[in-house]
Amino acid sequence: MVKTCFWSVALVATVALFGGSRVGSSRASAFEVSPSEGEALDGEARESLEQVRSPSSRLIQSNLAKFELAQVNIDSAGAELADYFLQRQPIPDLLFGQSEADAVSLSLSEASDLRDQFVYELMPELGPIVGYKAGLTSAAAQARFGVEHPLRGVLLQDMLLESGATVPVSFGARPLFEADLIVRVGNSAINEAETPEEALAALDAVIPFIELPDVMFGPDAMPDAASLIAINVGARMGVVGSAIPIEATEAWMTILGNLQVDIVDDTGAIIAEGNSSALLGHPLEAVLWLRDDLKQAGLCLRPGDLLSLGSITAPAPVLGPQTLRVRYEGLGENGLAEVVVTFE
Repeated sequence: MVKTCFWSVALVATVALFGGSRVGSSRASAFEVSPSEGEALDGEARESLEQVRSPSSRLIQSNLAKFELAQVNIDSAGAELADYFLQRQPIPDLLFGQSEADAVSLSLSEASDLRDQFVYELMPELGPIVGYKAGLTSAAAQARFGVEHPLRGVLLQDMLLESGATVPVSFGARPLFEADLIVRVGNSAINEAETPEEALAALDAVIPFIELPDVMFGPDAMPDAASLIAINVGARMGVVGSAIPIEATEAWMTILGNLQVDIVDDTGAIIAEGNSSALLGHPLEAVLWLRDDLKQAGLCLRPGDLLSLGSITAPAPVLGPQTLRVRYEGLGENGLAEVVVTFE
């Protein structure tokens, strides 16, 4: 077992953002799938999910920080946010400084603390941490939210379904889909990697991934970067394909940096397309960013960690029942890998 880092890791509730009535505290399922659809991944992908850690090794709960802010319920912040998530209900508009002058506005640091508490509250329902995600990995997305860097979220075990899964059309408050890409950490040398080439050498697989994020806010809300961090950068669920082994070669550097990715609907029409260069110019740059952001929070990457690297295609709303295939040219034995999801 690779030793964890020992910088301080604080899980604190810095603010609570719910001035109105609380959604029922019962922990309803975040989504409903059949047993076969909700099973852990098979093959190499299954191994990564079996290497999960106990909650205490990733999130260490400390004393709750208390702030004197208007309309703040400090002690129940993460629990209430988890309730909205699990009930698949949109968060009320008067939150996160979205619209009203008296709404609470979060700093990025405060939002990170709230995200950690939110994730901690979800773990009894969705399992332990199996990886991390990067959001806003394009310059355009960052400019829209007024930041000059990506945002980090957390992936929990039961957020991930295997290719071919069927999920409800209304799997979240504001359900979206996008083509993404996951890589898997192969060894702890990733924590000292200084170049993309060194990062590649510390990975052991690339995995096709349809992310199914949930913005959680109402349709008229205008969330900022701190709002996105607080809701775990919209992490709700996703569908993964088969793990494809990778090697530390120049050929793999080229393949990963120039993947053509298409989303195809059940009529065979391409409804979205993109290139892996959308991920900070090269997916391995997103890997290094995630690693660095985790280090700043006192965390190390470990073998088996899954890293979701961001949007290759723009997030789009789920409008109705359909089957989608995300195809990756240049991956797999025959040069074409895919992952499939059905909405019903």
